[in-house]
Amino acid sequence: MTRYGFRLKIIIAFIIATLIPFSLSWILFLTSNNYRIITESGKVNTSLITLLVFGIALAFIFSIYIINSIIKPLNEVTKSAQQISEGNYDYDITVRGNDEIGFLAHCIKKMLVRIKATLIVLRKRSDELAESNERLQDINTELEASLEQLKATTDLLNVSEDKYRSLIENITDLIWLMDYEGNIVFVNERFKQLLGYDETELIGKYMIDILNGDVLKLIFDSVRDIDANRIKIEFIAKNGKILYTDTGVKRVKENGAILGVQGISRDITEKMTIEEKLNKKLVELQLLNRISKDIVTNTDLKSVLNEVANQVVKISDVVACTIRLIDRSDLNKLVLKAAAQRVEIDCTFLKEIDKRRDITGKAIESKLPFIVKLKDSIITNIYVSTLYEKKHARYCLFNPIMVREKAIGVMTSFTKEPPGQPHIDLLASLVNNIAIAIDNAEAYDKLKQQYFYTIQSLVSAVEAKDLYTENHSFRVSEYAVLIADEMGYDEQFIEKVRITGLLHDIGKIGISDTILNKKGKLTSKEYGIIKKHPDIAVRILEGMDLDEDIMLGIKHHHERCDGKGYPGCFEGKCIPDIASIISVADAFDAMTSKRPYREVISFNKAVEELLKYKGTQFHPRVVDSFIKIYKEREKDLMELSEQNEERPWDIMS
Repeated sequence: MTRYGFRLKIIIAFIIATLIPFSLSWILFLTSNNYRIITESGKVNTSLITLLVFGIALAFIFSIYIINSIIKPLNEVTKSAQQISEGNYDYDITVRGNDEIGFLAHCIKKMLVRIKATLIVLRKRSDELAESNERLQDINTELEASLEQLKATTDLLNVSEDKYRSLIENITDLIWLMDYEGNIVFVNERFKQLLGYDETELIGKYMIDILNGDVLKLIFDSVRDIDANRIKIEFIAKNGKILYTDTGVKRVKENGAILGVQGISRDITEKMTIEEKLNKKLVELQLLNRISKDIVTNTDLKSVLNEVANQVVKISDVVACTIRLIDRSDLNKLVLKAAAQRVEIDCTFLKEIDKRRDITGKAIESKLPFIVKLKDSIITNIYVSTLYEKKHARYCLFNPIMVREKAIGVMTSFTKEPPGQPHIDLLASLVNNIAIAIDNAEAYDKLKQQYFYTIQSLVSAVEAKDLYTENHSFRVSEYAVLIADEMGYDEQFIEKVRITGLLHDIGKIGISDTILNKKGKLTSKEYGIIKKHPDIAVRILEGMDLDEDIMLGIKHHHERCDGKGYPGCFEGKCIPDIASIISVADAFDAMTSKRPYREVISFNKAVEELLKYKGTQFHPRVVDSFIKIYKEREKDLMELSEQNEERPWDIMS
């Protein structure tokens, strides 16, 4: 139906309820006698009456239906209006249709949605207003309290203005005010006491003129986005000294416009000085601790001395530092062992100086530290002259190095200013550490010497049993050292390689001379006995507390890359590197030395054999390194292969 269906329903109901029965009655009245209720014979026409009653009933029912379809939506709309009036905005109108009632229901629905949305907004705003009202009440309360305080403060300030000014003038901090152009507007009396400036000297002057560095920009930047901040500021006193301050800065505003910056600066110069001294002392203690630890863990005297010299220059005002020790072969010579300088100069340290002709010898004789002011009469070499002229070194501190009350060397440090007592004490401590390091190094050298003599005895015992392997262990050791160095290993590992090479056949001391010196081919049983010598070596050396790498190198130097070696049948990467190096060195010397079962072969032939079994018996990288040595240093290898019996141990010692 259209929007006018409601009216049409009413018209139809009216027509059905009134016109149809009326029309039927008149039609019947005006028609023939056959359609009369009472016939001419006087009988009642029941059929016609029935038809009339049925027509009227049908019209009445249909009218009732149409009226009900009108009343029901009206009741629903009325009910919804009542619900809305009672505040139930969630009520759902079930009326459907396109007539006026449906349109009215649709409009009411839309109105409900808008009312609900508006109600939500109103409630939210109401809550916000309530919250704002509470805050306003709190603020109002605070304002009232603040106003009371302000009034009391104002009254107090009015009464105590003179006292306040006296407080400002007598406060221990610097109080200042500058405009946004950087001009000083106000300073308190403390500027006179701490910096030496009168108020009249500073008012109107640029603030930057009494600040150390580009601090003015820092001041403005610190309050660019916030009202107040804390920064470190250095003031320049009238006498040129620097005053370190911890400063609170704050923007000065009027009517929202920034007029300038005010500050309260507290003198922290003494605090900074103490902190600087503590930090310096901490660095010195850390240095002493580090060097002490280095002395305990590092047996390399040269690296320890270089570390001391470098650290002396690094943490102090020393321009250059040298450490010299007395030459054992010539007690009048002081040999340079370590040196460091703050900046490079076009001059080198003297390697040796004669203590009889140089003032350094005085430290040896006196056994006490002393300071000398440099001048032409005592500058005895070009290096000191260069430090004096180009690096402005004016003082020299000599510290004798004492071991068991005997002077064995001197540490010399050059400075621009006279060394203070803390500096002298620090160097004295370092010199004591140097003495300990030298003593440890000497003890280590003696122990190492005894260690090598022990090895010499063991190797000599083995080689005495096998007439054909004279100096074999030494040559294997030297070949292996060359290989390890070519492969880029560090000195510590190379030293392990050297010892492993010397001891790799020590297990043959437990093998029968008959088998070792047999000229013919070994039987399977004899070869099986020979294969036991790595395990025998490990058992012999277990009590010597040798490094694990050395023990692994000795035990596995007969392993092969293809897993056919002994005693562990290791393959490839499972074989220790040190064992792979010894394997190549051992094989090369065996091929180029006379043996009971064959004659010597040439170096070229031996190299061909190494290449032939590269990757199966020998580690490829080790072979490549040896081949490179052979190509570049064949002469050295030839000389090494011809070493006599005594010379190897002279070199080792």
